[in-house]
Amino acid sequence: MSTEIHDAAWYDAAYLEYPPYEETPMKHMYQQVAKMITRTAPVVDLGCGNGYLASALKENNYVGEYVGLDYSPVAVELATACFQNRQLSLPYFENFNENRYQFYTEDLRNWEPEVSGDTHKTIFTCFEVLEHLDSDTDLVALVPARSRFIFSVPNYWSRSHVRTFDSVGTAFSRYPQLRFNAWFILPTKQPEAAIYLYDTIRRADKW
Repeated sequence: MSTEIHDAAWYDAAYLEYPPYEETPMKHMYQQVAKMITRTAPVVDLGCGNGYLASALKENNYVGEYVGLDYSPVAVELATACFQNRQLSLPYFENFNENRYQFYTEDLRNWEPEVSGDTHKTIFTCFEVLEHLDSDTDLVALVPARSRFIFSVPNYWSRSHVRTFDSVGTAFSRYPQLRFNAWFILPTKQPEAAIYLYDTIRRADKW
């Protein structure tokens, strides 16, 4: 998760307190996203954290190539350890090619996507990230044209949020580079707090 409010060390400490995938209260969101992703499609996960989406994909028998990028070296270490079967032991982690899942430390403010004739086949994802970034619109603008972009934002404040999204439609006006195909309102443990999940396409006419 990249941010302009807290440095990587702040997030390193935060991730050490995060529960494993099977205990996260937002597991239902990652499971829903995993079902939305074609089993063979390449995935680039912007702000992958400690591997929640990667775990949900593997649970859903994903066989594509996954790349996770995160600002926090600790988050990347936790995700890598999980997929090397050192930290997390679950039945669906047996007998799979761990090289399909790669995790790298990356400051998303400096991210430069690789663009080719097949880039639009890649699904870009971004969960629990944009609300932390002053430069969130810059990151969305970097998603390659015609690529599918699945992301989430909250309707509530937290200690590291720089903004909140009061309604589903707030994202429509904030990210005009996207064509919104579907959206969902997902509950959290807190009353009246929700996560908005969007399935979009990066518009070519807004490149």
